[in-house]
Amino acid sequence: MKKNFLAVSFRVCRAGIGVFLVMACVNPVPKGMAAVPGGTFIMGSPETDPGYVSWEGPQHSVTLDPFYIGIYTVTQQEYQAVMGNNPSHTQTENYPVETVSWYAALEYCNALSKKHRLKSAYVIGGDEVTWNVTANGYRLPTEAEWEYACRAGTTAGYNTGDTITFADARFQAGEPAAVGIFAPNAWGLYDMHGNVYEWCWDWYGDYSGEPQTNPRGPESGARRVIRGGSAASDAEHLRSAERGRVEPSVRNVNLGFRVARNAK
Repeated sequence: MKKNFLAVSFRVCRAGIGVFLVMACVNPVPKGMAAVPGGTFIMGSPETDPGYVSWEGPQHSVTLDPFYIGIYTVTQQEYQAVMGNNPSHTQTENYPVETVSWYAALEYCNALSKKHRLKSAYVIGGDEVTWNVTANGYRLPTEAEWEYACRAGTTAGYNTGDTITFADARFQAGEPAAVGIFAPNAWGLYDMHGNVYEWCWDWYGDYSGEPQTNPRGPESGARRVIRGGSAASDAEHLRSAERGRVEPSVRNVNLGFRVARNAK
């Protein structure tokens, strides 16, 4: 029997409070996904960050295991192929699927897992959802995973630095554009800023400020976290640490998602 081996690599990252090592994920990387190395980062915004609001702080240390995440947000073509329908307001194959609720995003994750013969991450019973955190199937990223992946080792307001321009992302433009037309971040992920807000797993809640390992948000709440800003957003709402929150049943032209998977 052929064995799987860890493809281990180390890189040095600077997170403003020191140097840390991160370990690559197990190969092979699933098609259409990037391997995000495990590591520790500082989550949230400092009060000096332009655009800072209180729910982006306090900054705190978060340690994450390696995981996989979609290189792009899920496209309309991909959603149609799995779910047999396209709910998007502006229908173009290579555009991000939008007008999807948080529940619809989870249903897609389970359907894609079934298609690939993986164990479903979610048990969905009406409005009640249970996440099997050990399942190898597709899922939404946690809020911490999303910010870590967006930053890709950076510590400024955006993964592009202290500012972002119309050459870097889709914003202040109304409706979304095709995925992947802007340069990716350092970890090969496209459109982490702008185009469509992206659903995360977590219920919205205040940060505690204490160091955390693989946080998954509060046990309950009224709204789920969305991240990244959209084509209709101003630049300050595209920042890596900016947090939005929306009721999970909401469908909106500026709401999409990307998938994640466990890497071990």
